[in-house]
Amino acid sequence: MSAFLRDGGEGPGTPEEVLDEAFGCDSDGRWRAGPEGVAVALFEAGFSCAEATVFTLATHFNAGVADPQPLGAGLGGGVGRLGHVCGCLSGLAVAAGAIAGRTSCDDEERKERVYEAVCRVADRIEKDHGSVHCRTLTGLDFSITADRDEFHRRVQREVCIPLLTLTVRAAVEELAELRPRGNAAAAGGSDST
Repeated sequence: MSAFLRDGGEGPGTPEEVLDEAFGCDSDGRWRAGPEGVAVALFEAGFSCAEATVFTLATHFNAGVADPQPLGAGLGGGVGRLGHVCGCLSGLAVAAGAIAGRTSCDDEERKERVYEAVCRVADRIEKDHGSVHCRTLTGLDFSITADRDEFHRRVQREVCIPLLTLTVRAAVEELAELRPRGNAAAAGGSDST
């Protein structure tokens, strides 16, 4: 059961509610947690690894996306529970595009820089965890109910949270090096608005 459920079993609904309840805000309206803490809190509250990654990175870098979490909704469990590319990595790819992606088809430099940043994070995941594929990483087939139960019993804590933490840490390092698009501030910190 989530550490963020309210009395009566009703939990916070939005990422902002989860984070406000978990950490509160400082005088600047920022959550009192770094990006890794934000991502883990969202994941533990019930958002998928992809949703947690997209929201965390898009808000940390002020990507200008009003509601980034839903962009990762179909990516958890290795894309729709298919066991393919890890949702943390897929979420990073979505967030990287929002943060520093190209806005015209002739901007090859920006496209390449985003690709390279995503590939460097993928290489770190593969080096530390042996794969970037959800089914290989977790040993589970999320289309099977018993495997989803095993995820909640053990795999979320033992496999996915360390993987999410590594991905967000590596992504923050990589994306800080990219020139942000438009008004986005590089490494602006998690913002509750």
